[in-house]
Amino acid sequence: MISKNLLIVGSMFLATACYNFEKPQNTRQGNANVAQQDDSKDNDVINLNGDKKWKIPDHMMTHINLIKEDIRNFEGRSEEDYALLSQNIDKNIDELTKECSMEGQAHEELHKWLAPFIKSTQELSSAQDIQHASHELRRLRTALEEFNFYFE
Repeated sequence: MISKNLLIVGSMFLATACYNFEKPQNTRQGNANVAQQDDSKDNDVINLNGDKKWKIPDHMMTHINLIKEDIRNFEGRSEEDYALLSQNIDKNIDELTKECSMEGQAHEELHKWLAPFIKSTQELSSAQDIQHASHELRRLRTALEEFNFYFE
């Protein structure tokens, strides 16, 4: 009976815990792990918190706001510019996931948004030309608009 209770409590903890990773040697690999863990949620619809937006803790919003600022101010003219943008976004995603303190439904809803965002960032990073990179940048901008609708 105690083993069964421990199993249930352990399962509940894992279901609601944030994805706290050791700092990976390759940041992109760490973010790939988050995206990969959430593959089953990619097609899930993000829900509001009733009729309200989900509240993101300030220490996590800092990284989202830095990503927004980088994308808003981006004037990429070369593949190198896009690569630098991708690195900056990836650094902030890494910090966001390391500092995640959210739990429960809010955490799940954020990860429904975050997994596809990370995949688009990976696509931006691996873009072979400016046209492909520009396409992925548009997808990231759309994802940030979606973020603004569901989260604050």
